[in-house]
Amino acid sequence: PRLLASVLRFRRVFDVVEAAPEAPAGVWAGAALAAGYFDQAHLSRDFKRFAGQTPRQFHRSLEGLSLAMIRGALS
Repeated sequence: PRLLASVLRFRRVFDVVEAAPEAPAGVWAGAALAAGYFDQAHLSRDFKRFAGQTPRQFHRSLEGLSLAMIRGALS
């Protein structure tokens, strides 16, 4: 039950971020609070635990993936 609660809370962060895709760089801190984390440090810990990287690294990887998909579509 404890692990499931952690996974669901982690998932809620993505719902919050998705609702505000054009939010400023501090979106992770606000998303962490809205999802039930006490602070951004706890979110970072879970990011490393479940995604294997920090929120910033994850965000950068999405930008790279988006660019690769666009370039592939234009080829």
